[in-house]
Amino acid sequence: MYQKVEYSKNRKKVLLALFKQPMDYSTLKDETKLSDPTLSKHLKDLLNSNLIEFKKDGKRKVYRIGKKAFECPEITYHLVGVNAALSLLKGKDFKDVLAEVFGCGDEAVKSFLSVISKILLIKNEKVDGKNIYNEILSTMQSDYDELKRLDELRYQKRVEELNSIYFALGPPFSYQWKNMIEKLEEEKI
Repeated sequence: MYQKVEYSKNRKKVLLALFKQPMDYSTLKDETKLSDPTLSKHLKDLLNSNLIEFKKDGKRKVYRIGKKAFECPEITYHLVGVNAALSLLKGKDFKDVLAEVFGCGDEAVKSFLSVISKILLIKNEKVDGKNIYNEILSTMQSDYDELKRLDELRYQKRVEELNSIYFALGPPFSYQWKNMIEKLEEEKI
């Protein structure tokens, strides 16, 4: 039983680390704090199940999340939590979001989000990670399009608000938002 719990916990670490950004073996080992044998086992299992893939970069293999990973619970649960945070930050009524997520310390938040995510997924079996990911990207694009239409005074205030929201979501969304804003600011010059 203990080994099964540890295996699941370590698998989740690897998947979520690669969801944030592609990494080579050494970087992934540093990020997850897993031993060589444990990390090698998980990489082998995840590659065999097509949840991750790799690309050769010289002598290195750079691992990244595969398309099939959006079907696995570890990614879906993470995205449900991110989407709930986005809903709150975008103005959804605080009381409504409290029914889904609340904070009382890091570990309690992680446990609570995990439970809430499982409940939401059980209630709505059609929820899948890829749709949630695309919904977040669609919201980002909508905000980006809004910024394009604003005059300079309103633009500055709104971009500050949106930066705080999208940077709080963390990778990969914060990176994507940063790139979008840099592109927009280059166009405005």
